[in-house]
Amino acid sequence: IAWGILVLVLLAMLISSTLRLTNKRENFEVFDKLMRQDGSTPLTWMARWNGMAYWANKAESAAFAYRLVGNVAIAFPDPVGAPRAVGQSIRQFEEFCAKNGWTVCYFSVREKTAAALAAKGYAKASVGEDSVIYLKDLEFAGKKWQSVRSAINGAEKRGMRMETFALVDASPEIRQKLRDIAESWVADKSLPEMGFTLGTLNEAEDPEVIMNIAIDNEGMVHGMTSWMPVYEKGKIVGRTIDIMQRSLDENAAHGIMEYLIAKSAMKFKEQGEQFISLSAAPLANSSEHKTSLEKLMLVLADRLEPYYGFKSLFNFKKKFQPVHVPIYLCYKDEAQLPAISSAIGRAYMNDMSYAVALTSIAKKKLSK
Repeated sequence: IAWGILVLVLLAMLISSTLRLTNKRENFEVFDKLMRQDGSTPLTWMARWNGMAYWANKAESAAFAYRLVGNVAIAFPDPVGAPRAVGQSIRQFEEFCAKNGWTVCYFSVREKTAAALAAKGYAKASVGEDSVIYLKDLEFAGKKWQSVRSAINGAEKRGMRMETFALVDASPEIRQKLRDIAESWVADKSLPEMGFTLGTLNEAEDPEVIMNIAIDNEGMVHGMTSWMPVYEKGKIVGRTIDIMQRSLDENAAHGIMEYLIAKSAMKFKEQGEQFISLSAAPLANSSEHKTSLEKLMLVLADRLEPYYGFKSLFNFKKKFQPVHVPIYLCYKDEAQLPAISSAIGRAYMNDMSYAVALTSIAKKKLSK
């Protein structure tokens, strides 16, 4: 009975709270222009997705993307613009949020932004690591690449080929096959699908996003990846993976993700791009020195592992010998962390899904 009451109270609190996911496109054009002109991080393209809002300084030399959840403005990821303009605009953005009664935090920012925020009184905690592969000298030669080469050879023996296209241009038949793969992954999970920084085929409809799929001679799609552009000085300098899903069909080839990532990397290298990002592994932290908050996040990662496989994904990416780039949560006051943590969790899921996730994890903990 006590457990039932606890669940009902939890649900009531979450459902009655207002989840204010804004979709204000004001200042979007400024953000988009600066992103392309002054450069971006591998995660910046995600800030163009639905649910984000934008703030720009009066000179339109710096812009911040943020997601508003309740009374928490989650700035994500790094602001765009020249470093000097961004640094001078941090206080202005904070004042804008304060006037609206919002707590502000910065989520998934890199070291340079974290340092600029530290000068304004912000603390930081690692919330994951981006996995970056530089393409200039990439060859997949030598012993350390043996498992990747084996996956490539195995796929090609089965008549596999990689096809590249924009999803908006795909045939109805291919679109349905990709949709079937995506839906099978959702059905296979015991917890709700996450959003916010984890895209779906809806986000892949952007004409600037590239789909690379593995398809055999019989027309079976064995896996799919989507790649978002990373801009600098008006040109694409890299790509970031978003969707990364293999077919769950019993006849699907093994090692198909290794095949697709390797083939994609070499194709982007041929196009003159500098790097690919395998995107951030949430809650990963390979640093030897961790704060108490970061240690707590690793405990959370262990709790979520059976449901979302964050650790397994991080270990999979190690096959590609990436450079691990830490990303941070920056905040002003530790007393704000409970509200900030709740807001980030609710940004990834709607209120009902967040309640389901919390109760599922709590039940698993109590059953031990």
